[in-house]
Amino acid sequence: EARRQVESDHRAATMAAALDEYRTQGPLPAWVRPRPSWVRAAPDAENPQTLDGEEDEGWQSTDHLWDGRYAANVLQRVPVAVVMASAGRAHFVDALEAYIGWTLDTINPVWRTERRRGRERGDANLYEWEDQLGRMVASVAAHLPADEILQRLMRPILAQPDEIAMRLLAPFTVSMVCSEVLDAPEVRDDTLHLLQAVLDRTLENDDLRRSPYNDGRMGGFDLPKLVDSLMFVVVEHAPGATRFANGVWDDLGQVMSLVDRMVRVAGWHPYVARQFVTLCERSGAAYPTDTFADQVLAQIVDGRLPAGWKGSLVPAAIAALVQAHADRQHPLPAALARKLLQVLDALVDLGDRRSAALQQSESFRGVRLAAPA
Repeated sequence: EARRQVESDHRAATMAAALDEYRTQGPLPAWVRPRPSWVRAAPDAENPQTLDGEEDEGWQSTDHLWDGRYAANVLQRVPVAVVMASAGRAHFVDALEAYIGWTLDTINPVWRTERRRGRERGDANLYEWEDQLGRMVASVAAHLPADEILQRLMRPILAQPDEIAMRLLAPFTVSMVCSEVLDAPEVRDDTLHLLQAVLDRTLENDDLRRSPYNDGRMGGFDLPKLVDSLMFVVVEHAPGATRFANGVWDDLGQVMSLVDRMVRVAGWHPYVARQFVTLCERSGAAYPTDTFADQVLAQIVDGRLPAGWKGSLVPAAIAALVQAHADRQHPLPAALARKLLQVLDALVDLGDRRSAALQQSESFRGVRLAAPA
């Protein structure tokens, strides 16, 4: 009973102190920030916190506790629109900048050698915190210029190794696309500027680099989320959305520069190709036929489409899209008919039987491809 009374008194005193601080006149206090995760210490073979002697500088983790799940819940409850319209705006952005710095220093400190860079410390409770932090940056982005968001909050993330960068960029991008593209009254230039920066970093991921040594695999969950978001197929069947997710694709041209770059650079990857096909299927007639054909033809290297497409559903799906475009625009203009026939010809080389049949259809009868030079 005495213990419960002590705890009750402590809670009451803490609440009273918080209310007194809230009522105090004058500038708002700075937001609470986590304490450092690492401390420099002399190498000590008997200290279990020392990193097995692998770090010459003698850094070790601190004993400071950080409840990532609780912190994420607190951050989630911040009324961003209200805070960003108040005198506490600067404090909040400063705090976010500090949170990002602390998070990156915790999982990938700057003193870590290149050999170990990208390996996080044994702290498994940061997942929800990282996810909410990425979402919060997206929420704040609606209230600040894109250049400030990039410089203060995103540059440190973009500079991280693939695994860490994707882990923080994925929740940011999903949230940004949903709130500032799918649901927004209009798509702002600042939104496109930020998504372009994310796209550029995503395309630098080793899994998306086209090379003879890349087998087309995609590790983890974060990179697929980024691809889905940057292809604007991350949400389907949302009738209350303003565009895309509600089945209305009239504004596709506003984001086509992002889609075009993703497809041309990474469309060789089977996963990206599948999301490209999904986008084309959902958008239907809103997807420009000429652009579609050019993007598929851009995948041809040494006269052939990506070998990774073979054995997947991608060739048949692209053939179906060719047929849909041809049916909608029958009779096809000669130049466009030649492009689509070239697509079918390349699909036949991958063994797609539907494409072979389509070559003989009325839409392409009499169309001839130019002889190779």
